Order: sequence, then structure tokens, then C-alpha cells
Amino acid sequence: MFKFLLIVFATGLSLCHGEVDPALFVKNTKICLRVEPYVKTRSCGGSTKMQEFCGDINQMTPDYLDDTTWTTLGCKMQWGIFSSVPNPPAWMKNISFCMSWSSKYDYNNCNRDPVNSGERCAFLNGYSYLYTDYTDRSFGTCELQWIIIIPNDAPAWMKKIQLCFNWRATGDASQCKGSANNQCVEANKWTAPFYDGTNTKPGGCLMSWGLKLPS
Repeated sequence: MFKFLLIVFATGLSLCHGEVDPALFVKNTKICLRVEPYVKTRSCGGSTKMQEFCGDINQMTPDYLDDTTWTTLGCKMQWGIFSSVPNPPAWMKNISFCMSWSSKYDYNNCNRDPVNSGERCAFLNGYSYLYTDYTDRSFGTCELQWIIIIPNDAPAWMKKIQLCFNWRATGDASQCKGSANNQCVEANKWTAPFYDGTNTKPGGCLMSWGLKLPS
């Protein structure tokens, strides 16, 4: 019996309630962006190769520089939340992260898709399906938003988590627009719209994402 209690304590899990120690969750969980250029240019985060930009809980991911133009054929982008908490309960497995897009004027700018809006989602420990950032194919911008979805049966402390999104222009300010360039929103609420309009003008858009869990 004593050995059994030690195992429960060490993993941070309460088998009776499907609970997770908040400190264990914070220590072992991160949010990530995975990005890869369609062709070998440096317009997708400054590298010609696939990259991951990850941030621990209560930290932002490293800045991702979006500098796409029509000549680059775009950037493959995916988001996800990853945790190494052992034996996660069902509510934790059902945490999901989503992004949405809506094209303004030319749908080809956003996901290279004849459908002018959509969503990409992923459950815990998986990346969302590809979203293609292809701005500057022609006139227009992409309205982008993100959300973390916490199930109803999650513990109260988990429902306090916030999703944060920061952005700033590195050159011509008309390429990056939004009502809030440093924002955090409650779980199950979308971030304020961000308008991606990177083009051949100088500079691009620096972006970062984060999960904040108030103590």
C-alpha cells in the first residue's frame, strides 16, 4: 500500500479524480509552432529547413518572422500543445488547440485554398493539419485567430489557463495589423483578429504564442 501511494505521489496523479498536479503540468507542457518553407528560401522564420518554435508554460515561444512573398510559394504552418505528464487523464487528452483563417479579398493568400475560411485543430500531443501562409500572391490579407479549448470536466485550475499572442512589424507597418499586439485571452475564447499581409515591402511580422497559467 505504501509503495502504491509513492507511485501516485511521484506521478502527480490522483487516480480517484483524474487530477494532475498543476506544478507537474507546468513543468512538462509546452506550446509549439512547426514551420517549413515550400521552397528553399529564408522567408519562413529565417531558415530553409523545417523549424520548431516552442515555449514552456508561462513563457512565449521564440519570435517567428513571417516574411512571405508570392515568389516563395508560402510557408507550411502547424500548431500544437505537447505534454510529457505521465498517464494523462481523459480530460487532459481532450485539450485542443485551434487556429482559424479568413481571407480578405483574395482567398489564395490564405491556405492556397478555394475556400475563403476554415480552421485547423489538434488534440494534445499532436500538430494541427497544415495551414499555408501564402500572402502577397495578390491584394489582400489573412485574418488569423487562435484558441485553446479546455473540456468542461477539467479541474478548476486548468480552466484558468490563458492563451497569449504577441506580434510586431519589423519594417513596413502596413503588413501586420490587429487591435492588440500583446494579448492574453481566457480558455475557450478566440484571440483578437490578427491581419497578416506580408508582401515585398521591407520587413515582415514577428509573432509568438504562449500559455499562461496564473498561480
